[in-house]
Amino acid sequence: NGHRWQAIQDVLITDQDSLDLPNVNLMLELIIQKKQQLEAESQAAQLQILMEFLQEAKRNKKEQLDQLQKELKVLEEDIKRVEGLIFNETTGMYSPVSESTHVPNLDSTVPQFEAPSPSHSIIDSTEYSQPPGFGGSSQGKRQTWYNNTLASRRKRLTAHFEDLEQCYFSTRLSRLSDETRSVNQLEEFQECLSKFTRYSSVRPLATLSYANDLYNGSSIVSSIEFDRDCDFFAIAGVTKRIKVFEYGTVIQDAVDIHYPVNEMTCNSKISCISWSSYHKNLLASSDYEGTVILWDGFTGQRSKVYQEHEKRCWSVDFNLMDPKLLASGSDDAKVKLWSTNLDNSVASIEAKANVCCVKFSPTSRYHLAFGCAG
Repeated sequence: NGHRWQAIQDVLITDQDSLDLPNVNLMLELIIQKKQQLEAESQAAQLQILMEFLQEAKRNKKEQLDQLQKELKVLEEDIKRVEGLIFNETTGMYSPVSESTHVPNLDSTVPQFEAPSPSHSIIDSTEYSQPPGFGGSSQGKRQTWYNNTLASRRKRLTAHFEDLEQCYFSTRLSRLSDETRSVNQLEEFQECLSKFTRYSSVRPLATLSYANDLYNGSSIVSSIEFDRDCDFFAIAGVTKRIKVFEYGTVIQDAVDIHYPVNEMTCNSKISCISWSSYHKNLLASSDYEGTVILWDGFTGQRSKVYQEHEKRCWSVDFNLMDPKLLASGSDDAKVKLWSTNLDNSVASIEAKANVCCVKFSPTSRYHLAFGCAG
């Protein structure tokens, strides 16, 4: 087409003096027809794109509408259940309401509603009646406590409403459910919501000093691990020491100074520790020299010392399914697999960069994940 148009231009330039009026009119008519054809094709393409957009938008909105109606149906069912439980609670009955008496009637259109504003409470305190025993002047203190508790919970509920809403629907719509499973799902979310809104802060139970010298600034703790029964926990770091504490004693003692039940010393700064989930006394450590050591956490004795890594070893982890298997990752871009029965590694995985962490799957002895620096 480009060559033909160039030829036409050449003819018009060289032979324009020989063109008469009929020839010019014919050429103009052909050009106008071509222009109209191109405009029609362009308009058709634009309309086709617009139609495809509108149809895709309609499909998306239809899917959103179906999802919204499904969510509204679940909400209506749960509201009926909770209303029945509130009624039974106030009348002294504790049996849940039968689902057959609470089938919601949903309109074909989506009702209009607004998302809760962070500055307003989600729950209207006048929507439900007060529980029995909280009315009257003789119950003033209980009434105040009840109102303060609800107010603080509503505040946390409002602040995290979107996350809680997502948690609710992921719990309730995660799978098809019958009546019993629906009640269990609602109770599961109720427990989650209750725990979340009940606590607003944390408080320290005990504070331990890892440094050997109170004036020594090099006291970085790089790893903390509990034993399989959570009776003991170990802390390790740059002081080259692993300290084992008894959990129950630490949180119950009123004193500020806590002494470890055992202490083990490495030759280099410790990067990671891992406690065996099968052998209560078996503890593994990795250090900055690339050494992986197996310890008896209660006697402090070394049972195995592995020194195949060429650079700093960042991570070590026991396999939950196979108590003899553990893995380590190092700056030498290698993941080593070890057996507690052998003196050398049983396998080595080459990575593309420095290995910063390794972790076995909690449900499979064959699956291992590791992270690299690059």
